[in-house]
Amino acid sequence: MEKTIVIGGGVGPMAGVELHRAIIENTSTDGTDQSHLEVLHLSRSFDTPDRREYLEGTVQDNPAEGMARTFGMADVIVKASNRQAVGGIPCSTFHAPAIYVRFLELIEVAGVDIGVVNMIEETVTMIKQTIPHGRGIGLMTTTGARQHAESRGARRLCPRRKSSSPR
Repeated sequence: MEKTIVIGGGVGPMAGVELHRAIIENTSTDGTDQSHLEVLHLSRSFDTPDRREYLEGTVQDNPAEGMARTFGMADVIVKASNRQAVGGIPCSTFHAPAIYVRFLELIEVAGVDIGVVNMIEETVTMIKQTIPHGRGIGLMTTTGARQHAESRGARRLCPRRKSSSPR
């Protein structure tokens, strides 16, 4: 059975749009609209507080709560259409453990039956497969993505800043 793809958008709204575009552009079809993959793209920014502000402690509401509600809505649609689904959240900061782990807990308790792809874990897997003997890679990340990578054993290297003042 082909699965429905769920995009939990609104966390950097254009990230969801770009993911949706990539899915469309990389889908092999017979040239008809009907042969495209089924995608549920729910962009609900108003219900998902700023991830960085949450991690810094300036916002108390965990963004996991709103995204869990979004996935709950998608789950109703998926079950009503008698399909299975896999979903993801195209936001690296959302994958910080303080947010992502809580999100997984919430959707499990709610009985949401959508498999969730962890974009950070999948990226690490792809890198290990592509360059298995590599000594390291350089990433430009958000605070949340860096925290997630560091919680998995990544080592943080920061380049020295050049002075911008005249000498």
